Amino acid sequence: VKTAIEMQNKLKNLNKNKKKKREPLIHVGIGINKGEVVSGNIGSREMMDYTVIGDTVNLAARLCSSAKPGQILVSDSVFIKTEKTFNFKKLEPLSLKGKRKRVSIFLVEQ
Repeated sequence: VKTAIEMQNKLKNLNKNKKKKREPLIHVGIGINKGEVVSGNIGSREMMDYTVIGDTVNLAARLCSSAKPGQILVSDSVFIKTEKTFNFKKLEPLSLKGKRKRVSIFLVEQ
C-alpha cells in the first residue's frame, strides 16, 4: 500500500512536468490483493515465461480493472493487515467475474 501511494504521488509530480510540456498525462488505477499464488515457469521449450496464477492474482487484476485513475483499491485481506497503518474508505461491494459473492473493497485515502 505504501508503494502504491508513492507511485501515485510520483505520477502526480511527473504529470505536472508533462502538463507544462503539453505532453499526454499518465493516469493509473491500482488494485492490491494478498494471498497464496502459484508461481513458476510456464510454457514450452519454444516459449517459457515466469508468471503467477491463481484466485489471488485474478482478484488483484479485477481490482486493477475497477480502479479509476488515481485510485488504489484493496481487498479485504489487505485491509485487515493494514487498517491501522493507512486510512481507508469502505466502498460498495463489487460483483466480479469468477466470484459468486460480491467482493468487499476499500479505497486507500491519500
